[in-house]
Amino acid sequence: MSRKWERMVDRNTQMINKKREKLGKERITTASDNVDRFFGRNWIFPLILIIFAVIFLVYFREESQSWTFWFTVIAYTGLGLFFFFFRRPFLFIGKTQLASRRFRGIKGLDHSQIYQIVVQPDYIFIDIKGKRVRWMFSRWFHFFNIEQLSKRLHEFAEHNKIPIKIEVK
Repeated sequence: MSRKWERMVDRNTQMINKKREKLGKERITTASDNVDRFFGRNWIFPLILIIFAVIFLVYFREESQSWTFWFTVIAYTGLGLFFFFFRRPFLFIGKTQLASRRFRGIKGLDHSQIYQIVVQPDYIFIDIKGKRVRWMFSRWFHFFNIEQLSKRLHEFAEHNKIPIKIEVK
C-alpha cells in the first residue's frame, strides 16, 4: 500500500474505533498498531540525584531545622525515584520508523534517515545520515534486552534495506 492510502485507512479506522467504543464493541487493529516496544531502565542519573541528596544530608545536617533543607533532600530523592521508575528509556520499532526517548524528548527516525545499524554483544548503535550523532542502546547502562532488540532490528533492516553490521568480540 502507498503511504497516502495507509494514512487514509488509519484515519478511517480511528473514526470507526471511536464509534465502536461508544457501542461497547472491540476495537479494530491496523498495521500501524503493530509497533514493537522495548523498554530499558535508566539508573545512572537517578543514582547521581540520590547521591546528591545523601551528600546534602551529610554536609548540611546542622541546617536540618530548616524546611528548605528537608524539601531539597526529599526533592532530590523523589526526582531520582521518578527517573528510575517512570522515565524509562525505550525504543519503538514500527514498519518504517523508529522512535526513542532522548534527553530532550521523544525523537523519531524514518528508515530513510538511518545510515546503518551496528550490533555488538552488549550494545546496539543506530547511525544517522548526515549527523555525527548515533543512538546507543546498552545492556549495562540502560538494561535493554539486546538479543530480542537485535532480532527485531535485523527484521527492520531487512524490510527497509538498511545495512546492518554485526560485530563479535
